[in-house]
Amino acid sequence: MSRTQTVWQSAMIPMALMITVSLSTAPGRPLLVHTQSNVGDVMDKSQTTNDENWVNKNKSLRILSDIQGLKKNWDGYGAESIPADVILLARSIVVALNHQPEIYPTKRRTVQMQYELRDRSYLELEIYADKIEALSVPQRKYEKAHEYTISANKYYEISDMVDSFYS
Repeated sequence: MSRTQTVWQSAMIPMALMITVSLSTAPGRPLLVHTQSNVGDVMDKSQTTNDENWVNKNKSLRILSDIQGLKKNWDGYGAESIPADVILLARSIVVALNHQPEIYPTKRRTVQMQYELRDRSYLELEIYADKIEALSVPQRKYEKAHEYTISANKYYEISDMVDSFYS
């Protein structure tokens, strides 16, 4: 028997075994292959959380696609469309985030992202083409508010800011 036949036979799966494949839409994420007997064991909590994160990122990216499609006067009061470079920066931020925000277009030709915790703490990000302006308000106590401006080329810092907001 040749080495190729030995390797092939050791990789064969019995015909009676039920196999399911979970397809991933995320680039670079492997397919999960599992048998019927261990389906519950394979999908541990971290995998479920990771899958939920990708679903939420996809929702945010769809919202940004909808915003990108807005035409002049989208608000009925003469608002201009949102520039492509603002959408591109917002997409980069969304992909970097572990927690997805609420996302809105603004009349200032920017994208606003916001978070609110149960204790009413608030984090707002306004995405411009060249910068991100952030406002953090602990428990909606505006006397304790902090404002930050982050250069667009350091957008990845937003992820740490959001993670800190949730911790």
